[in-house]
Amino acid sequence: MLDETSWVALGVAATLVVAFIAHKLGWIQISIMKKAHKLNLNLATPKIGTTVTIEARTPNSSRLDVVRYFLVTTIYNEGQLAAEKIQGNWNLSCSDSGQDRVIPIARDYLGQGSPYELEAEELGGNTITNAIKGGQVTINVDVDFTYVGLAQNQTQKYGAQYQYDSRRKKMARKNE
Repeated sequence: MLDETSWVALGVAATLVVAFIAHKLGWIQISIMKKAHKLNLNLATPKIGTTVTIEARTPNSSRLDVVRYFLVTTIYNEGQLAAEKIQGNWNLSCSDSGQDRVIPIARDYLGQGSPYELEAEELGGNTITNAIKGGQVTINVDVDFTYVGLAQNQTQKYGAQYQYDSRRKKMARKNE
């Protein structure tokens, strides 16, 4: 049978073991919560992207036999958090320098599942149309803008460059 001192020592030892186990469980719980928080931040961050395509269309005219090429640009957000205060430029440079232009991009809000399609830009005239058909043209589109995401009033930058691939007859993203 244990005396009074032994019971006190056993009680202290049991208390220390329980405190140690609670401490370890707390650290495990904290590490799981940190991982969950990091995952939630990743899911909540805007994931901005763009596409640029070249399409043959009939321009708004009375002649249906006239075909021109148009550049169609779409900005999208695959993240769960909306991007705000989108400001920047869409730049076209072409071997037919008469086609060069800069179009401003301005949008208050870009949410998930609601892509923003810029107005289609016509590459007008027979010279550029024939050059595209013949594969003798250089077309570059640069899309550059800033936006505000998770951290309010902290802007993030987005940039993408596209180039016409005459073999595949489509716009291809550079450095992809």
